[in-house]
Amino acid sequence: MPLQESIVSLCEVINGYLLDDRHHPVKLEVRGQSLSLRAKLPSKESGGKPSMQRISLGVKGDKPGLKKALWKAREIQVKLITDSFQWRDYDPTYHNTETIEKSLELFKTNFFNEPKRKLNLNATNATWKGAYVPYLNRLKDIQKQHQLPLDSELFLMVLEDYDLSSSGRQKCGIVLKKLAEQEKIKLPENWKELSGGYQSLEKEKLKYPSDQEIVELWNKIKNPRWRWVFGMLATYGLRTHEIFFCNAEDLLLESNKHNAIRIGSETKTGSRTAYPLKSEWVELFDLKNIQKPNVNTNLDENRIMNYVSRSVARKFREYSLGFIPYSLRHAWAIRSIHHGFNPSIASKMMGHSVEMHTKNYHYYLSKQDMDKAYVDAIQT
Repeated sequence: MPLQESIVSLCEVINGYLLDDRHHPVKLEVRGQSLSLRAKLPSKESGGKPSMQRISLGVKGDKPGLKKALWKAREIQVKLITDSFQWRDYDPTYHNTETIEKSLELFKTNFFNEPKRKLNLNATNATWKGAYVPYLNRLKDIQKQHQLPLDSELFLMVLEDYDLSSSGRQKCGIVLKKLAEQEKIKLPENWKELSGGYQSLEKEKLKYPSDQEIVELWNKIKNPRWRWVFGMLATYGLRTHEIFFCNAEDLLLESNKHNAIRIGSETKTGSRTAYPLKSEWVELFDLKNIQKPNVNTNLDENRIMNYVSRSVARKFREYSLGFIPYSLRHAWAIRSIHHGFNPSIASKMMGHSVEMHTKNYHYYLSKQDMDKAYVDAIQT
């Protein structure tokens, strides 16, 4: 029997016994020299009804290809049974600008159709324009710029476009969570923490790496440029965009005995001087061997900080570090407490107010820290 006829016959057997589910049947098909499958799938249009559709599997119509096709068909069948099928996983062209616009239009329709929204249309319009539109517009802008599908990676990029301490980040997190529920997008389990900003930091919720973990994570990064970025963020407690606007060349000066670096005025809180903590990390992380990645910084002032921060955050995800870049800044702040730094000095090094520093990190003052502060105070 010719190979093509043999594959067709095997497909018929598989369709009859392995993929024959009364509610969610999936059929393998031989189309030319390749395999595809056919099933009743969710509509690609927002609000549309499921219909029989075909998915190209990108595998050849031979026996090795048939094994891959069977595995993919069973995977899709399980997703249909568990109501977790998403077109974005199988059609790279699915979430273009047009389909995202349709998803957002459905989101708007659902918002205005909520019973409580109909009680006061003026208030509803004001809420939509003030509390939803800005964040959805940011979503569209970032999606268009990076050509990303409507998925958790895009949502994280949008969220990280807002400063961690801002109410805007909190509001953005709420809006994106609602949109994710509509689109059945699985967000990170710590989404509430990621979008919560500084408003409710608690020791058991704030995720930051220990000093030992920082060294282990640094070793995990293979690209020397991004290893240098990681080392600088951890050692100096920088904001992510500040890595590209600091005078790292200061480390090469013989007169710079404390390895301090100057942060440029282009940054969020202007110029300042930052010091290494731990000091031995300057050598351990080879920070004097300056290797800044090639990231486009020739953007207008309103865009540059967000763009650079997103670039760094994306690399952290690519290396599966398990922490967001800002967690290294948290770790530096908490480390400064355990090293007995005066809050006014630590906050100045970090480029924020004493009030913010105290509010955000006072939880991490242990009894040992307070005992030391008491002894120091009564001895002066």
